[in-house]
Amino acid sequence: MDFYDMGLLDIRSEAQKFGTSGVLKSVSIRLEEDYAEFLNDVASTVGMTRQPFLSAVIENYAVSAVVDYIFGYNSYCTSSDGDAIGSFFDSLPDTEHSKRFKFLVEKEIARLKLSNKLWKEYGGDEVQEYFKKYEEPKLGGELF
Repeated sequence: MDFYDMGLLDIRSEAQKFGTSGVLKSVSIRLEEDYAEFLNDVASTVGMTRQPFLSAVIENYAVSAVVDYIFGYNSYCTSSDGDAIGSFFDSLPDTEHSKRFKFLVEKEIARLKLSNKLWKEYGGDEVQEYFKKYEEPKLGGELF
């Protein structure tokens, strides 16, 4: 998480506490009771309640989930990252949210590939093993 993300998280937390100018929509999820209580403790530790904490987790880590999906998709087929990104976003409505999300996905893919390249040169075996899933697909093309 960089300073931009930390600032964004802080303002979103404040907006949740004191109201927000945006329209919020409720989303329900089901969790085991003991895990929900654990998340209460985690949220409390970072100075939040469970709802704003889970909202921040979803908003911040949805990009990672899509990036993992794209790498998994590319590990089986011969498409490039750009093709997989295009296919994924072609199925979504063309909104400002999807444009911003696509930018963040592309940025994260580029960051992971750069990190992987650096760790290959300077990192240990354990780190290299972790980043193997973010390698360029052997049969795929370039990112963009």
